[in-house]
Amino acid sequence: MEVFFLKQYINNGDFLNIQQNICNGFKQIAFRELTIPNFVNEINFMAFTNKKLEKITIPNSVTKIAGWAFANNKLIEITIPNSVERIENNAFSRNYINKIILSNSLKVLDSEVFSNNYIKHLIVPNLVEEIRDNCFSYNCLECISLPTSLKKIGKKAFYKNLLTNIIIPDSVEIIEEGAFKCNKIKEVKIPKNTNIHIQAFDDGVNVIRY
Repeated sequence: MEVFFLKQYINNGDFLNIQQNICNGFKQIAFRELTIPNFVNEINFMAFTNKKLEKITIPNSVTKIAGWAFANNKLIEITIPNSVERIENNAFSRNYINKIILSNSLKVLDSEVFSNNYIKHLIVPNLVEEIRDNCFSYNCLECISLPTSLKKIGKKAFYKNLLTNIIIPDSVEIIEEGAFKCNKIKEVKIPKNTNIHIQAFDDGVNVIRY
């Protein structure tokens, strides 16, 4: 198996393009495994899209992963180090991810970040306040744990999964349209102060306000 350690780079785009500690990816070559060096602070927009990557190692120097950075690869397991404070839209969408460990520094999970994968179990970190549109849509989620910091669940955030039961924390202020549609939920308890869209769940789901 090919392993690419990004210790040397060429700024012409043929290999790794790093400028001011921002990794812009490479264009001409593809490797199955990728270890990003520990001097990189940001992974740029579409840096490693469509590179057939199966495994990546992200160092704890990285604070930002930009949109589509690792989209359309073959990644299976992902660990996001606690240094990462921001992951932008579609960063890991359209892979084969079945297991993720998220950074404890995240406050927002952006749109479609992990959509179209195979994630089964999810623990949302304790600082997360918002899960945006389609963030985990089209996965295989059977179990999720939502933090008491969570305030907003966006449109279709968990659309098309395999959830049978969820616990909505009292902190949640709004659940938007389609957030939990196309799951296997039969009954759910929602805090009485939570603003819930009439189409947040499938028709027939027994919504109990408390």
